[in-house]
Amino acid sequence: SMTSMEPVERVELDAGGIVELAFGGLHLMLSGLRSPLVAGDVVEMTLFFESRTARRLSVPVRRRGAKS
Repeated sequence: SMTSMEPVERVELDAGGIVELAFGGLHLMLSGLRSPLVAGDVVEMTLFFESRTARRLSVPVRRRGAKS
């Protein structure tokens, strides 16, 4: 079956709630990368929230389908 990727304006997250980001589901699309991502790399990113807070993350790059 054909899947489509549609951008969403926001992701609702209750205080203390969890939103799962996964291949084939809700995910972040990274653009403007200076070089290709390689398994073992770590990507630094910052998430900004409507409450005017921010959360800096260090996200490990894994092969698609690799276990965490």
